[in-house]
Amino acid sequence: MSKSLRIINYFIFFLLSKMPLSSVYGADQKGGMPQLDPTSYNSQIFWLVIVFSILFILINYIFLPKISNIKRNREDLINYNLNLAKENNIKIEKMNKEITTLLEESREQSEKMIKECQEKNSKFFNEEVQEVVKELQQKEKNMLSNLQSTENQVKKDIIKYSKDLVAEIYKQILSKNIDIKNSDFKQIEIKNDRKSFS
Repeated sequence: MSKSLRIINYFIFFLLSKMPLSSVYGADQKGGMPQLDPTSYNSQIFWLVIVFSILFILINYIFLPKISNIKRNREDLINYNLNLAKENNIKIEKMNKEITTLLEESREQSEKMIKECQEKNSKFFNEEVQEVVKELQQKEKNMLSNLQSTENQVKKDIIKYSKDLVAEIYKQILSKNIDIKNSDFKQIEIKNDRKSFS
């Protein structure tokens, strides 16, 4: 309890202890309503002043400061929360702007990197294709040269193979071993050449 409440309690206790008992029980001995008895007006006024002064002191110095403190604290808390919400909104807007700028920069960088990769890949692909084409051309040349050499070799060896083949056929048909000379094939070749010219 506060010091002022203690003083008020002591004061009320003091007044009650000094009050004569005859004034308390006097209303029972007389007939009628005690509030309308003119002899009790002084005590009624006295108690009215004391009760209202106590109520005034309690309300003015105890209840109203607490209510005003609660109201002030609520207003301060509301203002603090409003200011905090405004600061948070400003921070969120700033963060949104930073995020949008970062997204745009990253999009531009990704597009640039994709373009560079495409250019590098196309260049690398063209180089690889050119190398493959060169290799194929070289292989084609080698194959053509090999075919040409093989064709020349076959043309050179055709008389030998033909002679052996004819001897084998002759042996199979007539059952005789006959030695065929190269001059005979040359004569046949000359006859075939004459027929082709004619």
